[in-house]
Amino acid sequence: MKRLVASFVLVILGSTAARAADYEVDCRLGQGDPKGNRAAGTLKVVSAPNLVVKSGEAASVLVGGQLPIGGQYVPVGREVEITATARDNGAIRVKVVLKVHTKVGGGAAPQVSTVSQETTATIQPGEMVRVEIGNDPKDRQWADVTVRKMK
Repeated sequence: MKRLVASFVLVILGSTAARAADYEVDCRLGQGDPKGNRAAGTLKVVSAPNLVVKSGEAASVLVGGQLPIGGQYVPVGREVEITATARDNGAIRVKVVLKVHTKVGGGAAPQVSTVSQETTATIQPGEMVRVEIGNDPKDRQWADVTVRKMK
């Protein structure tokens, strides 16, 4: 299910013809200690989608699903929203919002709790921006976003 949602978004965004102000975005969503490693079990890469983003417009990926609550569908899982904007000097202004939507409660009245963290940075093409949620290394959620100009 997680891979299906990410793949679906890629098809929609990937079909856009590349223009001079478009960017290729590599996004890596993880859980655990970002400085850990997979072999030791301290790092888990949840998803690693690639997106095409037009300068100044937001693109997002939901890795998870949706729950029907109160007549509407509410996201559950990890969501990352990325906005890359061209600067005059060739730099890229990148805004990354990481959200973790968690189902709480159960039975006939489930709810969704959302925790989010946002960061904005000006980078050169090919550089990375990281945003993290949580202090516990075992339960930390993070996103690494690398932005390059489309060729």
